[in-house]
Order: sequence, then C-alpha cells, then structure tokens
Amino acid sequence: MLRLSFFLQIPISSKGRDKLVFSDLYYDEIFNSKVNEDDQFYNLIFTYKLSEKINSMRLPHEKNFEILRNNYIGDVILSLASLYYLEDKKISPKISPKELGEVIKEIKYEELINKTTAYSLKDDSSLEKFILNIIKTLENILDVKKEARKEHGEEWTSKDTMNWLKKDSTYPEILEKVIRKLKQNI
Repeated sequence: MLRLSFFLQIPISSKGRDKLVFSDLYYDEIFNSKVNEDDQFYNLIFTYKLSEKINSMRLPHEKNFEILRNNYIGDVILSLASLYYLEDKKISPKISPKELGEVIKEIKYEELINKTTAYSLKDDSSLEKFILNIIKTLENILDVKKEARKEHGEEWTSKDTMNWLKKDSTYPEILEKVIRKLKQNI
C-alpha cells in the first residue's frame, strides 16, 4: 500500500486499494522484477520510515486539525510528502498524479536514509515542518468544503470527509491546491 500511495500517487480509491495492488493495471509496477533488488529495498524502507514519521506526527496534532482524525488521511499525506523531495524541481500545479509518480521514481532513495541509525530518514526537522504545512493546507481545503456546505444550510460530517477523500477525483484536486499553496509560501 505504501508503494501505491507514494510511488504511484494513488493514496485513496473507492475501488478498494487491496484490489488495485493485485490488478493487471498496477501489479507489474509494484512488483517490478526489472528494478534492482537493492533499489527496491531502499524504496520500501524509505516509504516505511516516511509513513512512520507521518503517523508519529498525527496523534499530537489531531486535536488541532480535524483532517487528521480521518483514517484515509495518512496515505494522502504520504503521497503529498513526495513534494518535499522535489523542491529543487519546478513542479506545475497542473501535474497529474501519474506524472508526479514518474518524477518520484527518479529519486535515489538510498541517499535519503541513514544506514547507520536503524535506517532513519535524513533531514527530519525540515521534513516535519513541510508535513505540518501540508496538514495545514489540507485542513484549509476541508474548512472551505465545510463552509460551502454550510452556505447551503447543510452540515458537513466526518462521514462526508471520508467520502470526499475516497473519491477518485479528490487527490488530483488536493495535489493541485497543495502545490499552489506551497509555491505561495516559497
């Protein structure tokens, strides 16, 4: 699932993520026998450690950010965290998740891992700030959705958040808005 979220930029899906992993569409990309085993190992360790970092940040911030109380948000943040490793590249807000996935594949993940310290991630402090900026942007997007619903005299519930995140069209919309916001903060 980590590969699906980070490398293929498919953090959420109404089709069922477990079915996507073993589908004809993604199986060969996820279990690519043409990729060097060492690279596969470092890719896996990297995404696992990044996912751990995101999960460790969620609990302390959950009380301040409603978006973090949703079960699907960890995979969304994992996918968006890929942008941290592309800061030096010019990424357009109109980039598709698939195109972003292609750019992400070019990163040398072995260089981003401290092998001497239990395979920890390098540059933790600025990564945490980056992830917090993503969380704030996601919370802002959620607030706008809730306010729009309120304008129509309806209430936005946690189930609405879950349904919104599970929709296949949601992630490309989120990706564009997050890239725009990050570019404003530069």
